Parts: sequence; C-alpha cells; structure tokens
Amino acid sequence: MMPGITLDTGALMALEEGADRMRTVLKAAKAKGVVVTVPAVVLLEWWRDGFGRRHRDILEPMRVEATTKNLAMIAAVALTRIHVSLVDAVVMASAAQRGNIVYTSDLPVRQALKSHFPGVRVLRAGQMPAMLAKCMHCKLVLGMATNVTIRDVPDDVRDELAARAALAGRSLQEHLRAELIELARRPSAASLMARVRARKNSTRSRLSARQILQQRDRDRR
Repeated sequence: MMPGITLDTGALMALEEGADRMRTVLKAAKAKGVVVTVPAVVLLEWWRDGFGRRHRDILEPMRVEATTKNLAMIAAVALTRIHVSLVDAVVMASAAQRGNIVYTSDLPVRQALKSHFPGVRVLRAGQMPAMLAKCMHCKLVLGMATNVTIRDVPDDVRDELAARAALAGRSLQEHLRAELIELARRPSAASLMARVRARKNSTRSRLSARQILQQRDRDRR
C-alpha cells in the first residue's frame, strides 16, 4: 500500500509561492488516491491575517489533523529527547502514526527527528517519490491531463446533466469529460466561417446567393 503524505509549514509555503514541483507531487498523489495530511498545528505557523480564497483552496483537498491526546504524547516524548520546535515534533509524530512521507523545506531538522522516528521518510518539498513517478496514471497527470473546475453550477443544471449521464450508463464525471472532448472536436462558428471564406478565396468562387439556391433547386428535381 502506498504511504500517505504529511506536509509541514515549509511545504505549505512552497505551495503558496506557486512551486511547480510541489504542486506536481500533489497532483500525482491525488491521481493515486494518496491522502495528504496537514497537522492543525502547522496552520498556526503558516496562516496569516489577510489570507483568503487562494489559501483556502490550497488546503481544500487536504486532511487537517487535530492534535489528539495520543498524538500530543508521542510528540512530547520526542521533545524530551531532541531539541526541536513543538510543531516539528508534532509533524513527525503525525506522520509516524501512519507511516507517511513528510515533505519539508527544513531537511536538517527533520533528519534529526528521524533518529526518534526511523520509520518516517523525509523528502524535500517538490521531490517526487519513485512510487508516484512510476505510476502510469500519474504519468498521464504529469504529462498531459488537466483538471477543470467549474464553480456555481445551478442545481437544476447539475441534476439534468446527472440524469443524462445515468441514461448513458456513465458517471457524471465520465459524461462531462466525453461531452467536453466532443465539444473541443467540433469547430466553433467563427472557425467554420473562416474555413469557408478561405476555401472560397482559394477557389475564387463568386456565386451569388440566388445562383446557389437555383442550383440547389435543380438538384432536387
């Protein structure tokens, strides 16, 4: 089973700054169904006054983990043995409970904690684990697939699309994907008119609308 991912403050800051590699890792994780966890104490370091929708969107697909009694006790023991911050200890303790990979921008601190949490793998923010890079589905995500989010879709529209999907024997996602592919294959009205004009210019055709209609009527006889 593929391990989950735990993010520390540095990893969230990398996402906030738009780091492509870190975003790529999370896309690959999502494609593989890997759970991404952020301990709640990390938000105490990262979240700032003025953060808004964009920052909430960063957290939206992640699991924010509360500091339970058991988690606090595991972290407290680590603090008695290694001189690190409380947040650092909680991040590693959180990951240790699930055998997660920790993504960080502070490798020295995390490596120091590995002596107490030897089962936790630590990677620099943006480093792709081999298990994700080798995943064929992830290769599609990394290479060409794109997620499209459409907000504020009216309920009646969503219900109608879901009904059409059901009639076609497909999930709503499959149905919308097929419809978008078909829509992209069809030329737009503007594109079609441009093709007609280009063909007309290349053939130097100068038939009037009346001549075209007369030809049409003759063909029907």
